[in-house]
Amino acid sequence: MYTKNKKLYKCINYIMLKRFLLVVVLIIVVSALPIIIFFSQFKIEYKDIITNELKGQNILSKSLIFAIIKAESNFDENAKSNKDAFGLMQITFPTAQELAGKEGIQITINDLYNPNINIKLGVRYLEDLYEIFGDINYIILAYNAGPNRVKSWIENEEIKKEKGQIK
Repeated sequence: MYTKNKKLYKCINYIMLKRFLLVVVLIIVVSALPIIIFFSQFKIEYKDIITNELKGQNILSKSLIFAIIKAESNFDENAKSNKDAFGLMQITFPTAQELAGKEGIQITINDLYNPNINIKLGVRYLEDLYEIFGDINYIILAYNAGPNRVKSWIENEEIKKEKGQIK
């Protein structure tokens, strides 16, 4: 009798363990769902370009680059702003020329519509902004508003960083 009960308990424990593991797996999948949805809205074709441009550095993340592209151009390679910024990462031609010089390449305005060149220069620009500001909050702000404007805001105490947030 005792052996049958022992086998029954083992069987029940095994079934409960399987159910528990199933629940854990479901929780993990459901928890990852927002991340999967977040990245599924991005064009995967740019993933390899971004990955390649981020090799050898640990300052910037793929998520940041994807988010900037989403915000700046909504993944439209042919985007042109009313401020004459071009391509996926919305880079102005004067800024692009300066960055291209640092990279040792010559560019035209039409090159800014090329995702490889645009992302290369956009990542380089973010790295340069990191050298200036050293803080991701200021980097993102400077990418959009321009580094000189952000420096002015900081010097004039128009913006302050408190608890990791810009106010």
